[in-house]
Amino acid sequence: MNWRDDAATEKQLNYLQRLGIVPDHALTKGEASDLITRAEPTKFALEFEEEERNQAYHLHIACAEAKSLLAKAEKGEIRDAKSDVRDEQRQRLEFWNWAFRPPDGSEMYQQPIKLYLEQGYRFKQPSTKHLQDVLDALDADSATWDRETPEYLFQTLEHNFPELLRRNPDLKMLAEYRALYGQPAQTSQSSTNRATKASGCLSLLAFVFMIACAILFVFNR
Repeated sequence: MNWRDDAATEKQLNYLQRLGIVPDHALTKGEASDLITRAEPTKFALEFEEEERNQAYHLHIACAEAKSLLAKAEKGEIRDAKSDVRDEQRQRLEFWNWAFRPPDGSEMYQQPIKLYLEQGYRFKQPSTKHLQDVLDALDADSATWDRETPEYLFQTLEHNFPELLRRNPDLKMLAEYRALYGQPAQTSQSSTNRATKASGCLSLLAFVFMIACAILFVFNR
């Protein structure tokens, strides 16, 4: 008897469930194996796409986990744990620095390019301290702000450090970058319409509260 005709194992069925597959009949080992082979590339592609789309959030989580491990580290582990925290913070700051620079192909992630074309172009390059202060403020207020509304960083930076705003951003160059990276061109009218729609969708009270908390946090440091 061929192994493919045997009943699917519990391990195969559990893995299929994790892949989001619910069979409508009792599977053989061969059928389960074929389903797993077809589904795995799709699953990994979706996971990669989600991580690329929310890289700011994943870097935030990595920093938080490194700090948590440092807090629990034994005496002989503290030095390495501190080094891990510094490495994670460096990568996170590097990510956000890219969000204020015109894309040049050196970026490791796609999200900062999108953030630059939407918001970052309006600013001069902030210092490491500017960025760290704003990140600390937003992190203290929400564990998921960079997944749900990463634009809060630009809004908080603008409120606290208005001198970083560019008076005359190069809109012609911006349009060329948007065309190159497939971003839709934005007009002042369309931007206004989007802002109006967004303000109707977001809770104004929650937004004002978050920004106020971030401003107070930065000035009280």
